[in-house]
Amino acid sequence: GASIITQNYILTAAHCVYSGTNADNPIVGGTAVLGAQNRIVEEPSQQRITFTSSGIIGHPGYNLVNVRNDIALVRLDQPIVYTERIQPIRLPGRSDTRTFSGLMGTVSGFGVYSVANPALSDVLNYVLNPVITNADCLAAWSGNAELIQAQNVCQSGDGGRSACNSDSGGPLTVQDNAESLLIGVVSFGSVGGCDDGTPTVFARVSYYLGWIEDNSDFVADP
Repeated sequence: GASIITQNYILTAAHCVYSGTNADNPIVGGTAVLGAQNRIVEEPSQQRITFTSSGIIGHPGYNLVNVRNDIALVRLDQPIVYTERIQPIRLPGRSDTRTFSGLMGTVSGFGVYSVANPALSDVLNYVLNPVITNADCLAAWSGNAELIQAQNVCQSGDGGRSACNSDSGGPLTVQDNAESLLIGVVSFGSVGGCDDGTPTVFARVSYYLGWIEDNSDFVADP
């Protein structure tokens, strides 16, 4: 998964666009499918835009071993044409210091449904669960401070609902002034399965705002 941030760039997880354990080996390229409700069907609302390895910009500190700095930008081969269905997501402003804990978060993607039903979804699915504090997330992850840090934000796994395999790179949003606000990029979940109640862990967008600005044509709000 990924999120549109400008007409030229999408934001995703580094582990989606790199092979190996660091940012040395980008994939050869691919196609971004934008505006899809059903990824299998070429819907009239969709735009399909290619990208190459030269357009992949991973965070230089990306490390898959302990899943640090799991964030990347992708420059598309041609600009996105904004439509009613295809729009950039809003990101937090530079002065926004909120943690977003306590707000309801929405994660979306085409990943697998569950451990028991490991098929990819043809259609876009959503999960709505609260954003939790990093302290609560750390406790749920057995106090592993190598995995849960300030660069992360977490969503509750209440009800056995969470992002799942192949949802990586997709958005975690909250409602802010009646608009969707991108606060996280799907990074990792429990090895026990996406329905075991463990919180999902995301790269925290506000933590990387300066890096995003420095490496794309995105300009953050004050």
